[in-house]
Amino acid sequence: MLLGLQVDRSERNKLQLGMTRLAQGDRDAFEQVYSLVWPQVYQFAKRLLPSESDAQDVAQEAMLKVFAKAANFDNTRDALPWILGITFHESRTWKKKKLRRRETHDLPQLLAISADAPSPETQLISKDLQAVLRDTLNILEPKDLETLLAVSGELERPTVPPATFRKRAQRALHKLRLIWSKRHER
Repeated sequence: MLLGLQVDRSERNKLQLGMTRLAQGDRDAFEQVYSLVWPQVYQFAKRLLPSESDAQDVAQEAMLKVFAKAANFDNTRDALPWILGITFHESRTWKKKKLRRRETHDLPQLLAISADAPSPETQLISKDLQAVLRDTLNILEPKDLETLLAVSGELERPTVPPATFRKRAQRALHKLRLIWSKRHER
């Protein structure tokens, strides 16, 4: 079992053989590889992304990348982790694109509101809370905001040692708490 995905040994061997054939240019292996790996790619994407439609899109993009990069596949290594690695990369890319699209309009929505028609009062409270949160986040230095977004998974984690990143996250969270308490606690 890899990351909670169950793949029996015979399917894994078939996948390995199919990817090896694809890497050698055998186009007949395409359908076999697709049917073996699509369920795992889709399930993995569903675990990484909040919405099913995003997971579907990411899984499709990942499959396209797998087939585009099939010639680069090293058949001495296990095919499934290689494919799931591509899926993971695609999900991170998808999240970054979504974040950039949201940044052009507004900061990311950090509060989830019930989808079953919230009352006008709930909508107003949510809007006010989002404005307060946006104001508070806008006071943070850009580096601190980026760190907090990296901690939440909205941005890619910077390439610094783990201890350095933890310390940056700790400082950014402390600053956020201070700003919040100064501005909004009575």
